[in-house]
Amino acid sequence: MDFRFLAFITPPPPGLQPLSASKLDFYSKISRIHSRILSLSLAIGYSVRKDQSHTFATTKKYHSVHSKIQIFQTTIKELKCFLRMRNGISVLLVFLLMSLVPLEAYNQDALMLVREGLKAKQEREKAIKEGDKAVAQVQFKNAFEKFKSAYQDGEELGEVYLGLAYLNGEGVSKSTRRVEELFKHVTRKYFGFSAKSKSLAYTIALFGLAQVNKEAHDMNKALKYYKRIIYYNGGRWLSDGQLTLLALITMTLIFYTPIPYIKMIKLKNLKDDFPNAPKLRKYIGKTLYEAGMIYKNRNDMGKAREFLIREWSLVTIRL
Repeated sequence: MDFRFLAFITPPPPGLQPLSASKLDFYSKISRIHSRILSLSLAIGYSVRKDQSHTFATTKKYHSVHSKIQIFQTTIKELKCFLRMRNGISVLLVFLLMSLVPLEAYNQDALMLVREGLKAKQEREKAIKEGDKAVAQVQFKNAFEKFKSAYQDGEELGEVYLGLAYLNGEGVSKSTRRVEELFKHVTRKYFGFSAKSKSLAYTIALFGLAQVNKEAHDMNKALKYYKRIIYYNGGRWLSDGQLTLLALITMTLIFYTPIPYIKMIKLKNLKDDFPNAPKLRKYIGKTLYEAGMIYKNRNDMGKAREFLIREWSLVTIRL
């Protein structure tokens, strides 16, 4: 909201000088920053609730022209300018008076959205647990409905479990096209190594895509997906403490050249640190077994032995 129009429609009170153009511009800048704060607080609330359309609309309303970096750079410049103002106390009072009531109202809205988001998250997690229980009881139709409900509410695990149902034909007819749609949609949500590392949803999505290619007898592509699972779950050529200058150069070359990074896996670095992630351990074990069997069928007994022994050690630790 721009307050400069007040200078033309509202006469100054008796005994007070009218505001100068510079001060009006200054107060207008404060108002714009205030609007940014309010819009971001609402956007955070919508994002927690996984209401993507409202998050986008709220953000776009105030920032349709500028990128996030430009917004923050502009805000920092304006704040630095404000700090150079002589009458800092007046600025603070004006800012507080402008912000107090509306900011409280917006904070209440944001808090309500966060609470709704947490409640929705609990409901999605409950649906996943009920679906898992139904699978254990061989009630696949009921499990499918639970996973579908969680997926429609934006739960990634619901999406991958729904994909597994289509892959195995459990509670629904098998559909390779639907499987690929669901799993590829999940993988596109993850950016960067840290997001993909030891993520159950990402791991299941890669495993499902590998199984689709295995059923299509494309073992090379299936093996690439299996290796990606191992790579992102700790089985990298470099362990966490070995990122030297040489390693940085090597990984940069790998990133900017067509050399597949999946050739850089090392099973010895695949640690057994999954005490709180039994499902992740389960799919890593399946991955090692499937990759080992591919090598066995190719008569590469050295590689087959390496993968199958690693899978056996993972299973025996669990037992």
